[in-house]
Amino acid sequence: MNILERMIDSRAGFLDFHIAKTILLLNKNPIGRSKLIKELDINEASVRTLLKMLEKDRFVFSSSRGHKLSKKGVAIAKSLTEKIKGPFDVNKTNLSISDHSVAYVVRGVSHKIKKGVEQRDQAIIAGADGLITIIKSDKLYMPGVRWDVPVEISVQFESLMKKNDVLLIGFSKTKKSAEFAALNAALLLLH
Repeated sequence: MNILERMIDSRAGFLDFHIAKTILLLNKNPIGRSKLIKELDINEASVRTLLKMLEKDRFVFSSSRGHKLSKKGVAIAKSLTEKIKGPFDVNKTNLSISDHSVAYVVRGVSHKIKKGVEQRDQAIIAGADGLITIIKSDKLYMPGVRWDVPVEISVQFESLMKKNDVLLIGFSKTKKSAEFAALNAALLLLH
């Protein structure tokens, strides 16, 4: 997973979650630059730079049908999909602070959560309005908060989660921004 752990030049126009999302998208089918521009919500120059970086590190290669993952890229995609589940649209609750809520479940990382503030900060960096962190122990709970997890969230996610999993729900004005926020927070837990 070293590709996701490197420092990215701020002038590149993309962050770690763009790299992870690219790998996850390419894991399904070959994709051309124009589709990546739309899916990643970044400009063409940034997508070109991102793809060149992935090609240089031999994670992707170009084909007549678009960009595809190499064996090395498939291994990273497999690692990501084993540890991160989602994205999931989240039903509106009394905790919703924006128009859109999107979640990711991260397997077995509850021991890395303090109060969820670090994950919220990663969501803000990705452009979200906020993020809540929910842990599954014997039941779902929010670290550092005395409120109960809303019933709508429990119903939607309790059976999907295993003990020690973490649910990250990003909130934003756009669905894509909410998704990227939750993904960025999830990646923090994989380091």
